[in-house]
Amino acid sequence: MTVTLNNAEQRVLRAVEEFARRGEAPSMRDLCDATGIKSPSQVKLAIDALAAKALVTRERHVSRSVRPARGIGPRIQAHLAAGKPLEAVPFIEQTALDLTTHNAATGEVALRVGDGSLAAAHISPGDYLIVRPNVEPRDGELVLAARRGGITLARFHRQAEHGRIRLEPLGASAPAVSIRESAWARDWRLAGVVIAVYRPLGAPATEAAETANVEAAA
Repeated sequence: MTVTLNNAEQRVLRAVEEFARRGEAPSMRDLCDATGIKSPSQVKLAIDALAAKALVTRERHVSRSVRPARGIGPRIQAHLAAGKPLEAVPFIEQTALDLTTHNAATGEVALRVGDGSLAAAHISPGDYLIVRPNVEPRDGELVLAARRGGITLARFHRQAEHGRIRLEPLGASAPAVSIRESAWARDWRLAGVVIAVYRPLGAPATEAAETANVEAAA
């Protein structure tokens, strides 16, 4: 269902999200200052409307309790396709990219890729794999499977008709492994399922300096 916001509601919602990104909950005066709306009663009307539309949450009679009801990451503003102009998404249809989805509260962990062995899967050194433990993998998902102290990052395939598990490692030179269901249950441990890859762009200054020094030495 499309949610329609008037100008004041848009401004207040943006301000509430910006405070939340900083880990803060604003007062009415804070929202007046941030939005340029001079009347606290007008800000309150906007908050009431946003709460009714399930876009913010707040506690009655508690100051500084207004928070976004959804993710507080960057707002998704356009669709991107190479060689074409950006296709803008109307504000009323925009959603926030929830960067808090993957966190320790759900048991997920991040593993940093240390070398170029996963280049064939378009995973680069410095990327982070977000791994969710204790879930049953679906066919074709990336999993971390442990055996005898070693870890294999591979695509998981359950070949039920043959009673086997097939692991297709992401390393370009590693062969696929076919495992009997009984051996899988006995000898292997599923460490987790990879649910996302996070790639920060731009090397830290120290890494960039080291790279420059290596190139200069060469």
